[in-house]
Amino acid sequence: MVTHLSALKTGVTARIISIQSDEIATRLIAMGLAQGSEVSVQRKALFGNTLYIKSGNLRMGLRKEEADVITVSYEE
Repeated sequence: MVTHLSALKTGVTARIISIQSDEIATRLIAMGLAQGSEVSVQRKALFGNTLYIKSGNLRMGLRKEEADVITVSYEE
């Protein structure tokens, strides 16, 4: 199944297919998160404006606007 990272349910592991924003892609790659990386949403902030994700040993928070431009695939 293909969706945006912002729509991924908590605890589901997915693989990044693409990042539509060059600015965000550059920043994420510098932190070690690139196309093909496995990610999972650990939790979402109260009003859903921030997603806390995990990829290997990397843990980070992303704003919903940033997660909206990251396309991921996962199995149901």
